[in-house]
Amino acid sequence: MEESKLIFVTVDVEEDLGIDARDPIGFEGITQGLPSFFDILDSLNINATFFTTGEVGLKFPEIIKELDRHHELACHGLWHRIITEFDLKTNRAHIIQNVKIFNEITGHSPLGFRAVNNVINYRFLNLLEELGFRYDSSALSNYPFLKRYIGFEEKTPKFPYYPSRTNCRKRGASRILEMPISTIPLINFPWVGTWIRTLGKSLYKLSTVLSEPSYLMLTLHSWDFINLKGKTSYSRKSGKTFAKNLEDLLSFFYSKDYNFLTVIDGCKKFE
Repeated sequence: MEESKLIFVTVDVEEDLGIDARDPIGFEGITQGLPSFFDILDSLNINATFFTTGEVGLKFPEIIKELDRHHELACHGLWHRIITEFDLKTNRAHIIQNVKIFNEITGHSPLGFRAVNNVINYRFLNLLEELGFRYDSSALSNYPFLKRYIGFEEKTPKFPYYPSRTNCRKRGASRILEMPISTIPLINFPWVGTWIRTLGKSLYKLSTVLSEPSYLMLTLHSWDFINLKGKTSYSRKSGKTFAKNLEDLLSFFYSKDYNFLTVIDGCKKFE
């Protein structure tokens, strides 16, 4: 396969998505959803990157060990909370604790981070750099016209870049590599599980054929692989339907000679 065509399969491992605030917090995406995804990865011989909360590590240490044995384990915060809810000192304590939990389970520290809801800022990236992280994968390179999303503020480069220490959406002299989440050219739909379930795999296949991107950062969630309740864009084609469609989509990338890498391995090609 051509080294120049890279795809990164990533999963945010966290508590299940609730349709409304009254829904109890659950973890079926981890206990029931992830095993079906592991089967897909094993059948296609794909190593993925799992951005995981410290809370999941505390509740499911055996799953953390399983992820670390076969894939890349990375940080997704201590809890599934947006960083702007806390001051920098508290965020620092949370990230240190997140790393400590994983280190105690696996014997080593993760090197990557993704912010909840893709909410990131330069102060937090500087903190990650200070704490020894190699990369962040929070930035959305673009977002659909007239759509609002809490994690999108302005465009970023579409390919990996070193951010400015005063504006994480611009190139600069930071030593932490930003690995942005991909979007479809022109229409800007993200390569994110909820969008793929809503719009259908065919649109993403077609965009690949037309634009032939050399870099693709695909983002899924642990709860994509369970049957979500309710009739919303978030619940559409979830569970077994999504697992089947995703396997077909990943097989399609194999047919197009894409090289599947963990994010940390991909960083080596851009550093």
